[in-house]
Amino acid sequence: MGIAQIRSRAGISLRSASRSQYLLRAGIMAAGALALALTVAQPWPMPWLAGVVALVALIMTAIAPDQLGGPIFSGAVVASWLLRGSGELPVALLAVAASLLVLQLACALAGTAPPSVPLSTAAVGAWLPPAAIMLAGSTVSWLLLRLLGSLQIPSALPLTVLGLLIIPLGAWLLLRHAIRRP
Repeated sequence: MGIAQIRSRAGISLRSASRSQYLLRAGIMAAGALALALTVAQPWPMPWLAGVVALVALIMTAIAPDQLGGPIFSGAVVASWLLRGSGELPVALLAVAASLLVLQLACALAGTAPPSVPLSTAAVGAWLPPAAIMLAGSTVSWLLLRLLGSLQIPSALPLTVLGLLIIPLGAWLLLRHAIRRP
């Protein structure tokens, strides 16, 4: 199977893409580059295989945001943090989470319309409340985990697990009502 056949099967046609789609793909690249740079800048070494997979997946994501490149990129970055992280919660972790959130929401937004159709401001505006809710939930989770880590209570693990279950559930309930179709 040739490259042209792969491109046509995946629906990749950027030659006739609108300016808003190019800007959205540039935003995807910027968010991914920030997440990757913050991960590489940590004092622990990033596994080289995770870095290669993340870089290739990021390029795939910018070309075809509605394919599997975005989740693969996010998985490689998260796996790097989980495998090599020191157990601390630096501010860079929150910035990486925000970058991955922007990347995933931009991929979802890019997948709502063909590349040749310009994105309306109403479509972009419909995705802003869910993004704000998820970013607020991530920030609250990060603050709670830092607080529990600094207290060094023996029962911090059950509280952490409970918090990690309640916050996404609350965010999901809010998101169900926040996303309106333009």
